[in-house]
Amino acid sequence: MQTYTKRSDIPTAYTWNLESIYASDDDWERDYQALQRRLPELEALKGTLAQSGQALLAVLRKRDELFEVLGRLYVYASMRRDEDTTNSKYQGMADRAMQLRVRAATVASYIEPEILALPQTTLDKFVQEVPDLELYGQQLRDLNRMRPHVRSAEIEAILAAAGEVADAPDTIFSMIDNADLKLPTIENETGEKIELTTAYNLPQTAQYHRRHPLVAGKSQHFLHQAAWLCFLP
Repeated sequence: MQTYTKRSDIPTAYTWNLESIYASDDDWERDYQALQRRLPELEALKGTLAQSGQALLAVLRKRDELFEVLGRLYVYASMRRDEDTTNSKYQGMADRAMQLRVRAATVASYIEPEILALPQTTLDKFVQEVPDLELYGQQLRDLNRMRPHVRSAEIEAILAAAGEVADAPDTIFSMIDNADLKLPTIENETGEKIELTTAYNLPQTAQYHRRHPLVAGKSQHFLHQAAWLCFLP
């Protein structure tokens, strides 16, 4: 019977090298705990960026410093989960990473409204006075174009806090589709059994015929029909 290959059976050369992000789950945990403790550093800068160009630069650098770590935490945990969506350990790590991402976004939500509270002439002056701000020049110009669409700091904080709720439908569907949904097997015209997956439920595709060149012509319709009939009540 044709079945899909389990990830544990795939040669390492063809799998993600997540050890390049974190050598171990313990390393991930250390960064996670450290970032939780450091988020108040960014929160403490609320209300300061309008003081000077240097103050604005300090806020943007602190945000980038913390969000760089957050990015590694989230990517590692979510990709570990995606390796095997039935693994409850990595489901939990991915959920924790999402919660931390929402918390970080909520903490940082004051930045854009405070920047937009400044006149554009003041921002231009800050960039002229502090050359290192030019690194953020494109971001500041893009933000200026978004002036009509950015709300107050209070509203932006509420929107950021809703991130986990907004992602819930996609997360629930992904868990059902990738972990819980069990698809049946079908038989081709020669009686060979084929195990269906969500990515392999149309055996009439070019990929299937490259692997099985003998099932051509009318077999395409036969396999197509057999696959879809499995989903009818």
